[in-house]
Amino acid sequence: MPPAVEAVESIFKYYKVEVKNKKAAVFGQGILVGKPVSFWLEKQGSAISAIDEFTKNPEIFSRESDILISGVGKDGLIKESMVKDGAVIVDFGPDVDFESVSKKASLITPPVGGVGPIVIAAVLKNLVDLNS
Repeated sequence: MPPAVEAVESIFKYYKVEVKNKKAAVFGQGILVGKPVSFWLEKQGSAISAIDEFTKNPEIFSRESDILISGVGKDGLIKESMVKDGAVIVDFGPDVDFESVSKKASLITPPVGGVGPIVIAAVLKNLVDLNS
């Protein structure tokens, strides 16, 4: 499993986040985070809004989303006004304005020490699995 996907899955399992029949917005469609996470969420039964640099008015999609994943790497890209009350937010970069958004989110990963260590653990797990 791609490390970013395994990180999201681990977080969701730990916090008992249900993804089936949820709306999800995935900011960034790169090959390391956005595309694999979007694919995984869709396979789990989420309705996906894949947001990239060409998406006009991304806040229209993010405000309706129960789950928001961001892997853009653009500091402060996602503001409080772009997030639905009670949304679950996984931030792979410093994309989310943590201070304001954390007041609305039911779950949010911190910008430092959040998803990164889980991704590293997933990479190491894959390495061990591939060499077993």
